[in-house]
Amino acid sequence: MHKAREHQQPLYMCFVDFKKAFDSISHDKLWVTMMDMGCPLHLIDLLAKLYRKQLAKVKVAGTLSEWFRVKKGVTQGRVLSPYSFNILTEMVMRETLDGFPGGLQIGGRMITNFRYDDDIILLATLEAEVLDWCTA
Repeated sequence: MHKAREHQQPLYMCFVDFKKAFDSISHDKLWVTMMDMGCPLHLIDLLAKLYRKQLAKVKVAGTLSEWFRVKKGVTQGRVLSPYSFNILTEMVMRETLDGFPGGLQIGGRMITNFRYDDDIILLATLEAEVLDWCTA
């Protein structure tokens, strides 16, 4: 924001917060994305084995359900979980920003977004660019 003001450029921002982001990651989509991004197959296999045997029960009104296989979500608190989330988010952002005309020129580079954990800020110098993306 400081650089935009300094260069008297308008700045529009769209804030995106993925709700329940870590819980919503599809394991199968994560493995495919990791392969598409060139991750070593032995690493993908190791992670898949970690999640493949994950089972859970749900307690509703004091009654436990039968065991079922967990197909989505990365376990918060595990060292690799933020990396797994970031891999999937990176692919989503690459596809989403493909053809996005917005951004802010800073130091000769076009900056289109800022990301931290499950929060994203999309940047543009024209209101229409950010509105088109945020309402799509």
